[in-house]
Parts: sequence; C-alpha cells; structure tokens
Amino acid sequence: MKMIAATIAMLGIAIPASAQCTGDELIRQQNAAQYQRIESLNKNKGAAGLVAMRVSDCSATNPGGSHSSCADMANYTRQLIGAIGTVPSVTNTILALNLEGDRATATVAQHFVRTQTMAGQLRNIDTSAVQNETWVKTPAGWKFQSVANIHARHWYVDGKRVDPNKPFDPAAAPYNPPITADE
Repeated sequence: MKMIAATIAMLGIAIPASAQCTGDELIRQQNAAQYQRIESLNKNKGAAGLVAMRVSDCSATNPGGSHSSCADMANYTRQLIGAIGTVPSVTNTILALNLEGDRATATVAQHFVRTQTMAGQLRNIDTSAVQNETWVKTPAGWKFQSVANIHARHWYVDGKRVDPNKPFDPAAAPYNPPITADE
C-alpha cells in the first residue's frame, strides 16, 4: 500500500485520504496513471493522444441533459487543443473511485489553467468542474467511456467569471450565480 501511494504521489496525482475507494489497488493505480497521461497530453497539446484514450462509442451527458457523441467529443478536443497557447496547470483529483469488474467510475475534480484564443484574442482561462467519468478495461488498457454529472463548474476568462452555459461574450457582465450546494 505504501509503495502504491508513493507511486501515485510521484506521478503527481492527488487522491485525498477522505476518498472512498473500493476494489483492487492496482486498478486504482492504473486509473490514476491515465489521469496523469491526460494532464501531460493537455500540456503538450496532444489532441490525437487524448482522442485515442477513448473507446469508439464514448459519450458525454452535458449539463442540462444534452448528449455528445464520441465524434462530437473528438471535434471539441481538437478545437480546444488548437486554440490553446500555454498550459501552466492542469490537474485531475480523484475524489472517489468505484470499481465493478472491468469498469471503473471516477468522481474527478478537474482544474485547467491555460491561455486560449477566444473571441479572436489570446486570453487567460481558468476552469474547474467535478464530474463522473466511466472507464472500461480493454485489451489496450483502460479507456474512457463516458462522462456525466458535470457540476461545480467555475469558468474565468481574464479573471472575470463567465457563465459556462453560454457562448463567451467579452462585453458581458461578470457571471454572478446564486450560491448552491454545488458551489
């Protein structure tokens, strides 16, 4: 157990002591390594590598209930990576990991700080969210299958909070949502 904890710490993956994990430690370590790979690919603008980490029928259930197909997700990833300038910080903290055979569902807190072209200008972007991601064991290793329950989203553009549910408008007033249990 100490060796696994040391390896996870060495990879830079944060798994809080309060996280409720079940099942085999090796599977937890493998999933944590996938998040480290995601962080590296984002920092190095590896869109093809990010897309390759997904099964062919991957999907997303977006806030508000709309769905994105794997093709939609791949297009979004390529566009996002293409618009990124620099990535000073990207982290994925596993809050909980539930294992059922060759399937793992991770509740992950994501934080992504970058420069990105928006509205024709390179801007400072800081986004965060908590979401449930399902991974499946394949012959090629663990692959991303789906994301759902995306919440606690905080998006800032050039230091101003923006509504993540609306297209970016640099002239919009700062987003000031009511405080909820998600906040």
